[in-house]
Amino acid sequence: MDQPLEQAPEAKPPPVRPEASYKLEPFLVPLLKSKQGGRLLKVSVNLEVVDPAVKDLLAPRQVAMRDVIYRLLRDRPADEIQNARSKNLLETQIKTELNHFLGAEVIGQVHFTEFVITG
Repeated sequence: MDQPLEQAPEAKPPPVRPEASYKLEPFLVPLLKSKQGGRLLKVSVNLEVVDPAVKDLLAPRQVAMRDVIYRLLRDRPADEIQNARSKNLLETQIKTELNHFLGAEVIGQVHFTEFVITG
């Protein structure tokens, strides 16, 4: 008699420490045209900083940081970012590009708290 396979528990990311979290306003981004036509991405991004003391240094750079993220998001077709693996890769790319822009390893993790593709 075959026994059902046990499903491995989903890997949960470590909890975000509120003192190390920097929340950005949601983005509404037109995605590249795909087979489904023009689509929009609504995404909320939460940045986890490696040192809570640097949070105050991010505020004056928020507009430029949003521009970095927006450029990364808009250059994607919807088909490319719909699965979990692609979202993880996108989070990693955002982290890398923001740290490059900031000139130091300031961002430890990027978390999407909302990720909705419409259209």
